[in-house]
Amino acid sequence: MLACSRIPCEGLAGLERDGCLAEQIKGTASVAEVMRVAPTVRDTVVRDAVLIRWVDAHRSEIAPAQGEALCALMTQQEGKACLRKLSAAHLSP
Repeated sequence: MLACSRIPCEGLAGLERDGCLAEQIKGTASVAEVMRVAPTVRDTVVRDAVLIRWVDAHRSEIAPAQGEALCALMTQQEGKACLRKLSAAHLSP
């Protein structure tokens, strides 16, 4: 369950809705939940920003296939950067 599940994001519009969904993503440790919620964030800048931070914070818990799937949710440029971060041992915490 998401930490911010009490917030009715579906009742919001535009950037307010996307910001609400981003907060939900930040509040979860579940890759499956991130994969479910992230595609519903319409603003690509908001989605990329929250996903790259989430991937950075949970890098050691993400299986390679999960990492690829998460990075594929980002724009092409950010997705490539995400994949590089996940595959570069010197960038791991």
